[in-house]
Amino acid sequence: MHHVRYDEWVSLIQTVVANYAATPDPLVLELGGGTGTLGLKLQRAGMRYVGSDACPAMCSIARGKAVPWVGADCRSLPFRRMFDLVIFLYDGINYLCTLSEYDRLFETVHRQLSPGGLFLFDVTTTANSLRNFSEYVERADFDDSYFVRHSYYDAAAQLQYNDFTIFVKQGQPGDGYQRVDEQHVQRVFPIAVLRDQIPPDRFDVLGVWDDFTFKKCTRKSERVHFLLRKKAAD
Repeated sequence: MHHVRYDEWVSLIQTVVANYAATPDPLVLELGGGTGTLGLKLQRAGMRYVGSDACPAMCSIARGKAVPWVGADCRSLPFRRMFDLVIFLYDGINYLCTLSEYDRLFETVHRQLSPGGLFLFDVTTTANSLRNFSEYVERADFDDSYFVRHSYYDAAAQLQYNDFTIFVKQGQPGDGYQRVDEQHVQRVFPIAVLRDQIPPDRFDVLGVWDDFTFKKCTRKSERVHFLLRKKAAD
């Protein structure tokens, strides 16, 4: 994950807080936080932070980084406290493959947000899949392991596939490698479809931005950030 633009996301979040948050010191909840790398950076930047992920192995690594962490599925959050900002970044939301899952996500995030709270998430786009990951192969070699990644896009089904073949060195020299295969599947809904799926009675849409620019997204955008605000109760 060395290529991930974590520092740009820290800067983006700080700008969102400065320009849109109801409080200058928000309590932040991250969904799909992986191994806690972004959470650690946000903590070091002075933010109050709680991380979560549905994968037990990810949670174990994150807890080792001394960040507050909870194992939780984004579609059914268990928290009793309220948060001022919920974030779901690095196209983790694209792992939701049906619009009904988006409905469940918006419902549970709405419950967890304080009045006027913000929901910031990003999606990868069709333009990104067609331009960069329609037929892509990557290899990386480390001291104790190496992997091959094959990415391909099913345009008719709007599904982005990322297949990993991982070889992990075993024990002593000469013991060989263990092979592990993983397939990651993301649904790449059109931006207009996702925009229409946001419940208008629960959220105001503050921005639908191209990448990290805070400029309106276009059909050429490869990553799009959405910023929503929880509506005040009637």
